[in-house]
Amino acid sequence: MQISQRFKNLIEKIDSNIIQINLKENIYEYKDKKKNDVEELDLKPIAKYQGTTIDVSSQKLEKNKNNTIIITAKKDDIEEEYKIQVKYQQDIKIDKHQ
Repeated sequence: MQISQRFKNLIEKIDSNIIQINLKENIYEYKDKKKNDVEELDLKPIAKYQGTTIDVSSQKLEKNKNNTIIITAKKDDIEEEYKIQVKYQQDIKIDKHQ
């Protein structure tokens, strides 16, 4: 068995009280929508294998922009990059005077 087959999907799960991410095998990009009142995420990636190092980019969200948080997991010579894209939901204003 090759090492790349032994160590696939280096992240077991991503804990968060703000968004729900259901990791799937061999899927490395996820999308979610949040209301404009969320300023920063609280992503806590959990490694599947002992000795895996995990780096998380800034989790601060900029209003009215598409934000991408990048999680990089490394184990031996394997590196995986997970992208979490967060888009703000636009508030809909209804003009009742028309």
